[in-house]
Amino acid sequence: MLMGFPTFVEIFTDTSPGFIVLFVFASLSLAASLVLLILGNRVMIPYLKSKLKDDALLHRMIIMEANLPFVLCLGAFITAFAPRLHALVNIFTSIYFVFALFGFARMIFNYFGSVGKTSDELLEKNTQMSYQAFPLTVCFFCLPKLQASKKHLKILKILVQQSVLLTFVCTFVDAALIIDGSICNQMGLPNKEILAKIKYTILAVDLISALTAMTGLTALANCTQEHLEKYKVKQKFTMFKLCLLFFRIQPAIINLCSKSMFHTRPATPVFGTATAWSTAFNSYLQIFEFFGVQILMALVLLSIRRSDDDYKITENSNAEEER
Repeated sequence: MLMGFPTFVEIFTDTSPGFIVLFVFASLSLAASLVLLILGNRVMIPYLKSKLKDDALLHRMIIMEANLPFVLCLGAFITAFAPRLHALVNIFTSIYFVFALFGFARMIFNYFGSVGKTSDELLEKNTQMSYQAFPLTVCFFCLPKLQASKKHLKILKILVQQSVLLTFVCTFVDAALIIDGSICNQMGLPNKEILAKIKYTILAVDLISALTAMTGLTALANCTQEHLEKYKVKQKFTMFKLCLLFFRIQPAIINLCSKSMFHTRPATPVFGTATAWSTAFNSYLQIFEFFGVQILMALVLLSIRRSDDDYKITENSNAEEER
């Protein structure tokens, strides 16, 4: 499982000037992401406490979503410079990602009050919904427009919820395969053919599950975002699309092309297998991609606070009282 993956010490013992430059820029990107995260939380936490006094769960979900780009950037950084930890890091980041997806769906329903209240308001405003949504059903133009009934909204919720369960199962099975030893030979090494088949199956199930959840979330966002414009739901959802692209779809594509990419690996540090190099290469890209998403997320959260006139009035009145 770890064959071909260099250790942290091996990477920095036998490396090149170009790799050192990469490490410096990656470190700066991670540090800048952390600064944006801290500044964003300092701005948003007082705001959320004032607006969501009676809904601590929604408060935590919004903070969790705001922290998602940094968490994924940190995971990519660890994988890039300590590649042997990639499986452990992937378990944590995958679970965090699906919980953030589920939290986003919960957040939308909480803005209205509940699934039933969401349905009531959408029906009252004659808002229709459709299962035609990015990424899986975006080309299915034949799918009809439907009434946003409680039944259909619950189906969308289930489409998002299933990813939480399947991600747990996939990450557990992926790690358990090697630890159990059932597919290992007498020398304790895994059978490469069997391991590859199982891993591709797990990858396919996990990817389809994430894409299904994203499709359900897109359909939900499409029929509710115009009623939640002040919460910047459309902009937040764009951040989730980018995270899905970089965290789920991009690694799958790079993994499929790993053998053809193997000749592009650097001479140092030494990556002994195609999987090791494709995993490291993907993590290099993700560090800078999630840094960019963190910048966009910070701008979205800041715009929410600036556009809230009620909070401005409260903030000004509090400042006058302090004087």
